[in-house]
Amino acid sequence: MGDRQPGSRPTRATYVKAATLNAFYVGRGAPLALTQTSTSTVGDVTIDDVTYACATAEGGVALVRSRTTTTTAAKTQGSKKQKTETKETSVTSSVSELARYDGDEEALTSIAIDRSGRKVFCASRSGHVTRLEYESSTLRRLKTWQPHKSSPVLDMAIDNTGSLLCTGSADRTARVWDIERGYCTHAFRGAHGGALTAGAFYPS
Repeated sequence: MGDRQPGSRPTRATYVKAATLNAFYVGRGAPLALTQTSTSTVGDVTIDDVTYACATAEGGVALVRSRTTTTTAAKTQGSKKQKTETKETSVTSSVSELARYDGDEEALTSIAIDRSGRKVFCASRSGHVTRLEYESSTLRRLKTWQPHKSSPVLDMAIDNTGSLLCTGSADRTARVWDIERGYCTHAFRGAHGGALTAGAFYPS
């Protein structure tokens, strides 16, 4: 946990093209969360999938899958007496929307997604956090609450087990939540005087 240094926020436009999906707010500072990449190989074809959740222009959240397909083919050149074999690689990319949630009409301040790509949390300027579950091509709302009373949540992180959620707020505190049981397990207040804008669980 800590304060994010000025100017360190990455540009989000590299993750998705607005022209492709025609709905995303991908400007500087738009919240976005990624899961781990899954890779599958069949013969000479390798498919890399990345699932991520990002803010939409309407104040909601969209679950998106980016797929990169790499195909390697052997090519033989030369005469019968002297043949050479080379490999040619072609790469194609595609982006598709899996599901969408409309939100509470307030701008999103943070998004978190677990390693499975099924649990999604979105925080808005209203101070509310909503838990969503991806199932059957829809983002289903399971719960909405205010983790820090009236202060907005500025950053969220989910641990590797998918059982704990950390929320960092403008009230200068961080809280850890049991996702399934829905209660706060720990509350932390740093010695700094600013809002909590970044947090992470120690990898285990």
